[in-house]
Amino acid sequence: MVGVNTIQILEKVSDTFLRNPEVRKGDDLSSELITTQDALDGMAQRLAGASCIAFDLECASNLHRYVGRVCLMQLATHDEVFLVDTLLNLNLKPIQRILENSAVEIVIHDTGFDLRSLDCYYGWRPNHIFDTLIAARLCGHQKFGLASLLEHFFEVTSLKKFQRADWTKRPLSEEMLSYAALDVSHLVALRDLFAEQLEKNERMEWASAIFERSEETRFEPDERPLFERVKRARISCDGRELAIVQELAILRDEIAREFDLPHFRIFRDEVLIALATDPPVNAQALASRPGLHPQCQKRYAPRLIEAIDRGKRMPELCYPPSKKHPRLSASCKKLLVSLREWREREASRLGVEENVILSTRSLKRLAGGEGIDTVLQEESINAWQGERIARELRDLISEFKNRSVD
Repeated sequence: MVGVNTIQILEKVSDTFLRNPEVRKGDDLSSELITTQDALDGMAQRLAGASCIAFDLECASNLHRYVGRVCLMQLATHDEVFLVDTLLNLNLKPIQRILENSAVEIVIHDTGFDLRSLDCYYGWRPNHIFDTLIAARLCGHQKFGLASLLEHFFEVTSLKKFQRADWTKRPLSEEMLSYAALDVSHLVALRDLFAEQLEKNERMEWASAIFERSEETRFEPDERPLFERVKRARISCDGRELAIVQELAILRDEIAREFDLPHFRIFRDEVLIALATDPPVNAQALASRPGLHPQCQKRYAPRLIEAIDRGKRMPELCYPPSKKHPRLSASCKKLLVSLREWREREASRLGVEENVILSTRSLKRLAGGEGIDTVLQEESINAWQGERIARELRDLISEFKNRSVD
């Protein structure tokens, strides 16, 4: 039973890594902050021969800014760590060439955010990715956050307070730079550890299929009307009030853009809903409302009252009909139970989470009668043991149908 011993084997491998003097542990990290074009070009030359490079980035959070931007890029090999200040006027093409070079494996922990950000702000398409989060899950880890893995395997502690830091501020503190360096300094070693285990368990093909699919991640802008993005407006507002919500949300967005602040720093969604459901009659009444940015009670007060009045005159709004999935029949629901039980057994046997085997959506599609081959085409496990999985599913579904007939 491969899955049962996975964690034990990984711990033995990690002990070997920690005994290796070439592997850093603790806080003895050194990094180079890149702030000039010459330094960036020099970094690219030093990385030119590397076959494996760790990558991460820090962005302007929607906790602090309206306009998103990449503030820092971190790149590392086994031996070197570089922090690139991307808020400076630097030509970042050398980094793009590194990330898009298929001869270089790019190690990222949890690719989703990074790949969407690179696509959104630069149009870059990294490839040949190794995602240490996915690898951790396929190796049976229940805690696969980077901080947990670094502490478990390398006995280092990440300062979680900087996860919500404002990375647009300059100069960056030494603590922030150390935090950023730590995000990549052990990634290549972590990659080597997991790659060895994936190979031992013959799961590298499975992992590679997931990595390749993740390379297709793209930024998808939210194109819904603003009123649809206001939390709880659906259950709190009628059609007339939704029209007011829309007008207020448009104005809030304009103010947030002007001050480069996130929406909630202008006023929160619950305040917006209160303005729509119990609208103030004039600027004086608005001034007594809590939760508004000071400028909303002064300079922007007349415009807020105008937005409310506009909403009162606009056509009522409603949400688009929800896309309801077809309801499963009683028989299909029983089949779904059997499929879930099969997935639970398979996950236990392999020592991984259940949704790593097959998604619940795929199980529902199978229970609803979709073809096994069609469903498995969208699942990464198909690249690893697809034939076996398909055979077991066919046997299960066939046996279930035979029992139902009897």
